[in-house]
Amino acid sequence: MRDNRVFPRVDLDGHKLRVQTSSLATFLDAYAANISTAGMFVPAEFTYPEGSEFDFVFILGDEERFEGTGRIAWIKPETESSPGGMGIEFVRLTPTARVLVDQIVATHIREKTGFDPDTFGQP
Repeated sequence: MRDNRVFPRVDLDGHKLRVQTSSLATFLDAYAANISTAGMFVPAEFTYPEGSEFDFVFILGDEERFEGTGRIAWIKPETESSPGGMGIEFVRLTPTARVLVDQIVATHIREKTGFDPDTFGQP
């Protein structure tokens, strides 16, 4: 299978980024497995049709809540070695949610590679 990703994706390594939505036919309450600045993968036993758009809430810790709109970009069936789920493309993020996503991705890249994405392109 060819990897068509344009944006680096980082595993959340046990950090809990909870995703909730009630704007789909069935309520979704799941944890993102990995995230990029453009979207995230959410393991789920059931999926929604590709192209479905929905509003969601990120929940970090007990109280921090950040909102956005996502679109189901692709569906991954479950295999013996990995869970099934949905690739969700970010359509709209509140400014606070955008900062959160960018910080999560930059922090993980910095920790894993030593490269600081915040200084990219600076002399």
